Amino acid sequence: MGGLPGDLTPTEAQVANLVADGLTDKEIASQLDMAPKTVENHVRQLLRKADVENRTKFAVMFRA
Repeated sequence: MGGLPGDLTPTEAQVANLVADGLTDKEIASQLDMAPKTVENHVRQLLRKADVENRTKFAVMFRA
């Protein structure tokens, strides 16, 4: 994991990788067999932890 500290849960790490790959919440939910709302919650938490306001900035920071 590039720019995030190691304080991600295993599920957050999976979601983070897929967000950084450009997948939508619906696509991530399908791949990880979880509800889209659950993915939304994980993404919101990831953005908060990374202190960024959108997925694009998150992806750039995560892959750095």
